[in-house]
Amino acid sequence: MRLTDPSDSTTPLTLYRTATDALTAASRQRGRQLPGSDPYRSLGSLRQLLVALDASLDGVGTTLLEQARSGELIVVEGPFAEDALAAAATARQWLDRARTGLHLGVRQPLESAHITIAGTARN
Repeated sequence: MRLTDPSDSTTPLTLYRTATDALTAASRQRGRQLPGSDPYRSLGSLRQLLVALDASLDGVGTTLLEQARSGELIVVEGPFAEDALAAAATARQWLDRARTGLHLGVRQPLESAHITIAGTARN
């Protein structure tokens, strides 16, 4: 998996584009209707965006590790100079922490709210 390979739908670049497209679509949708006019659909769109962001974070971490192991990634300066594997592993840990925070702090409560209003209807 390479960061720049557009033919692979699991690359971080493709996942990033998916997340960006979802955000753009959500922004357009928000502009066409009154805020909160369809909360269930809005929450569903936000859930999809968070899934894409989670996948993007995972993909970047995986790519860093693969490129460090294969020798494609080198570190020429900084605290990890000449130790690309340590740099990639540390970055992966931070990305995993971001994913955990995303899940516990945002995604799980958002999913609960979405499920909670699943049976609602406007009168």
